[in-house]
Amino acid sequence: MQPRTSPSLVVGLALAASFALLAIAAPLLTPFSPVAQLDAVAGRYLPPGSHRVLVRLRDGSSLLAEDVQPATGGITLQRNGETQWLANDRMRLRAPLRASLFALGTDRYGRDIWSRLVYGARVSLGIGLLAAALAAAIGSLVGGAAATLGGLTDRILMRTTDGVLAFPRLFLLVAMAAIFPQRGWVVVVVIGGTGWMGLARIVRGEILSLQQRDFVAAARTAGLPLTTILRRHLLPHVSTPILVEATTKVGEAILAEAALSFLGLGIQPPTASWGSMIAEAADALTRAWWAAAVPGIALTLCALGFNLLGDGLRDRWHVPGA
Repeated sequence: MQPRTSPSLVVGLALAASFALLAIAAPLLTPFSPVAQLDAVAGRYLPPGSHRVLVRLRDGSSLLAEDVQPATGGITLQRNGETQWLANDRMRLRAPLRASLFALGTDRYGRDIWSRLVYGARVSLGIGLLAAALAAAIGSLVGGAAATLGGLTDRILMRTTDGVLAFPRLFLLVAMAAIFPQRGWVVVVVIGGTGWMGLARIVRGEILSLQQRDFVAAARTAGLPLTTILRRHLLPHVSTPILVEATTKVGEAILAEAALSFLGLGIQPPTASWGSMIAEAADALTRAWWAAAVPGIALTLCALGFNLLGDGLRDRWHVPGA
């Protein structure tokens, strides 16, 4: 009889796959560069669904207008309720006028929120997956070494794990991020290096339980070396709980990256990051709520998707909770 697929697994997989597809297809789905400041004056905090005409200038800048009409020697622009005249010699002829839809509005610098949101998915998912993989590797190494070596090594490793686990994780994240340079790989190391403790305890408990099984005792009686027993008998049995826990860690890592970026200790502007997008719009919640709400909703759904996916896999494979 096939195991029943839980709703958590279906919803979590759909959300995680949707954000993964957004990140992969970002260049195909976005009309603008995520760092392009289209018009810092007339393009500031445009509401969702706004239509504007993009006018490229010869100096590389651009203007956004509600309406553009031909005029003698140039064009007239309607910008912020005012009419302006623009001479032809200032226009970049190889970039003609283009009507654009800002489906999710713009931010304080006139940047397209949809473009920044999609490219921000690359940052959040990339850091989340790498940090979760690093945490899984460290936790598996520490938990496996503690369970197989035992004795003094077990006590030292587990007391160290309990000591690190006793510190508030946000404090560790902020302290480490403030000490090291603020680069992408540093954020991965900081988040992964503070999220392995729970997984180490899970791996240790699983291996200690497996060591009492008859097939492990038979392997020892046959004189197989410890490395062979680990590779053939122990690690394949603990790979499932490691995968389940690592999937949940992706959601935690995405939230941790957003928290660091919100505090100015994570991914630095102008790189698109959901946490930095929320931070930049924090002072405009009353007049431009969408600038913070859109990345906040995306952040919530993405983290929720990976948490539901981990819970669904745990139920499907009957893995005990942490």
